[in-house]
Amino acid sequence: MSIRSKETGAPVETARYSQDEFLNKMYDSTVKWLKKGKDAEVIAEVQPQRVDHWTSHEPLPGRSVQLGMEIERAVILKDRDNDYAVVLGRHRQTTYDREDTLGLQFGFAPQPKQESPKLWTPSNPSHENYDPVKLARLLVNQRMGYGSGELYVNDVLRKVDIDFWADHRRYGGQMIRDWPIDRLLTDKGIKNCLAIIERTVERAFL
Repeated sequence: MSIRSKETGAPVETARYSQDEFLNKMYDSTVKWLKKGKDAEVIAEVQPQRVDHWTSHEPLPGRSVQLGMEIERAVILKDRDNDYAVVLGRHRQTTYDREDTLGLQFGFAPQPKQESPKLWTPSNPSHENYDPVKLARLLVNQRMGYGSGELYVNDVLRKVDIDFWADHRRYGGQMIRDWPIDRLLTDKGIKNCLAIIERTVERAFL
């Protein structure tokens, strides 16, 4: 007997997860892919904590407001070429949001070369200035989201939104953000969202 959506009556392909379950499974799947698919090594795990100045929002031209993040799980990884950050936490996207909601943030960037300006602390835990929280914040909050993106619970629409340029069709994406919720919050949705992250790594910084 097939399971059908209460909203549309259409068959549901697999069991549907809650929004928080989906994002936690996306976190696990992303870290697993980086370890096995990219041969990346975990160099730091960030303990749960509140970071007051995580990102900024401009509610009015010329006015910037700092927004915090309640980190639940976060990890820094590196392979031969790149630094990676995967962060799961609760925060507001803008000052207009009513509440903090769960989001998965991903970011990566090529490791700084010796001859290049150092835009962030080198990914070396033994370095005297190494700060995994600072590195994670820089990697997942890149300007224009070039090597980063986020999946998060939209507190107005009560759905999981996808904010990755690699989800757009012009970049080979499938616009997974437009999928019905019963299709998105499934194992198939996790597989396709992971493909967005893989495409981000493959095509950014070219």
